[in-house]
Amino acid sequence: MVQDSEDAKLLQGLLSGDKATIEKIYQSYFKGISSYVGQNNGTEEDARDIFQEGMMVFFQLARKDDFILTSSFYTLLYAICKRLWLKKIKKSQKEMVTFYDTDEYISIQPFGDHIEEEERYNLYRKYFNQLPNSCKRLLQLFFQKVSMEQISGIMGFSSVAYAKKRKYQCKEKLIEQIQQDDLYQELL
Repeated sequence: MVQDSEDAKLLQGLLSGDKATIEKIYQSYFKGISSYVGQNNGTEEDARDIFQEGMMVFFQLARKDDFILTSSFYTLLYAICKRLWLKKIKKSQKEMVTFYDTDEYISIQPFGDHIEEEERYNLYRKYFNQLPNSCKRLLQLFFQKVSMEQISGIMGFSSVAYAKKRKYQCKEKLIEQIQQDDLYQELL
């Protein structure tokens, strides 16, 4: 559901990757995002980065089957960018930041949850991809709900007990690596 036809056109253009629409979004909405970032100790370059990242998050949200745009296009984009900027400031531990806000943009928690979920998934993928291939394969099979007996056969293990032991070792290695990352503490 989209509230007005202009927002529907912008959403459709974004989803289809239409360059003219993306340029229109930038021309129409970048100034507001840049103003917010600037008021909160950011630079023009910071604003461009946040705007770009916000567009990618918006795109990922909009691609979901259950996505419904219940606010204006700009309100959602602003909320996403605001949340991203707040997270960046928190991450960099800047001193004495004053945040300017308007009531229209306060309700951003659902989008913040999506961003954090995305960050958790990216953290998981980062360390999952660093596992040895045998661990990745074993865990993929396990996550696909393949029985331990079948995993033992596929992986060429001597017994089901050994397959369970290897699964445990791989899982523990993955958890250990994730928990050592600084981002993990921020996402708790």
